[in-house]
Amino acid sequence: MDIESNKIQDNSQSKNDYFKRQKTIPGWNQEIVSNTTALVLGAGGLGSCVSIQLMRLGIKKLILVDYDVVDYHNLNRQIMFTINDIGKSKVESAKQNLQFHNISNTEIETHNINAVTQWEQIVALAKQSNLVFNLIDYGDYFDLAVCSLCIKLSLPMFQGGTFCNSLSVDYFTSDGRPCLLCLTDGLKKEFIEKLNPSLILEYKSLEFLPKNDNPEGQSNIVICQMCANFINTFVLNELFPSGQKKSKRILLYLDPIDIISFDLEITPKCPYCREPFHEGNSFHEVQSEEIPLSKEDLWKDIKNLQLQKLFPQYVQEIQVIEGSLGQIDSKLQITYKDGAKWTVQLVEISSIKQTIVYDVIQTQPQFSCKKFRNIFQISQPDNQNALNTCELLWRTEFQDDITINAYEDTKYKKYDYFKNLIETIITNSKNEEDQNKQQKQQQS
Repeated sequence: MDIESNKIQDNSQSKNDYFKRQKTIPGWNQEIVSNTTALVLGAGGLGSCVSIQLMRLGIKKLILVDYDVVDYHNLNRQIMFTINDIGKSKVESAKQNLQFHNISNTEIETHNINAVTQWEQIVALAKQSNLVFNLIDYGDYFDLAVCSLCIKLSLPMFQGGTFCNSLSVDYFTSDGRPCLLCLTDGLKKEFIEKLNPSLILEYKSLEFLPKNDNPEGQSNIVICQMCANFINTFVLNELFPSGQKKSKRILLYLDPIDIISFDLEITPKCPYCREPFHEGNSFHEVQSEEIPLSKEDLWKDIKNLQLQKLFPQYVQEIQVIEGSLGQIDSKLQITYKDGAKWTVQLVEISSIKQTIVYDVIQTQPQFSCKKFRNIFQISQPDNQNALNTCELLWRTEFQDDITINAYEDTKYKKYDYFKNLIETIITNSKNEEDQNKQQKQQQS
């Protein structure tokens, strides 16, 4: 590992504001940029262009991973390198050449390692990062591994590719929904199961993954720069969004010129998106149940918050305490059959997505998490015979500190279910902390 930063020797230079022109952009927050750590996997054509742009944006730290050497046929598009770098390690050359673009004392950390065979080091580096760029052309299964890692660590993932006169860019938000698996067909079940977010931190190596048999690449500096531009545009959307962040895919063709951009959709049965995952105090949990109603009837009940009709085993009554039913920002009180009461605030109703979202802002008895969010979404099950049956997906997001004492003095079985999940989270987190301490002690 090599770490190097370009310290400004002339103190008078520090009086200059190198980022004056971008700070005046509406919605820009240079402080967020200056506290960002980016993990870039791959120092090829895209890795070069993305890294240089990140340096010029003024991020805090760039972590660059590659184990290859510079070859003559790289130089038409891999702009971190020169003719003098041929035969040298890519990351060692990049460490030196990136200083030309280092205007804000960005820390440059380079690792001359194979991301596939030394996966445990990638996991450790990802835990230090805010952004992950998957720019290694290894294959679909490695892409899925990086996706799984980002889901587990609640990190946004950016990836792209170029071939001949076309490019593609994928952006997956930090909430992990939808994920790469939602839009990837034909992968073997064996590897999907092995790369599940619940297992992805355990591997030291991913040598068992098959590599794609790709043809020799055809690319140039123009298409690489265009691809990097799209990737880092999504980075800005992630760092300071003007609205709701959405996972997207962009396809661009140069002959004839055509750009296709579309939001990515969640696959209801996706084993990655719908499985519990956590890191630190963040937790996402998805349940579902089939309801014998038409999609139209089910959506009518959901948007009118008829939860006592949909969940008669749990819900006793719903009362509007502020605003009106179905109005954004209205507040309601949900009374459960065991006497527990939740005060909730409606934050989103989308008839197009058939999704309703509300924040739980107060609970009796008191829940240890100050605030959490329930998201309901309707989907059609895979069973073709169940034509009159819909599936209601129910996702709960905890966005605050959670303790084992979730709910006390209650007989409501769902609270005990939450309590068991939270206990598992804390136990896993503690085990992970103990393992990290042991590793540090062994290293010292």
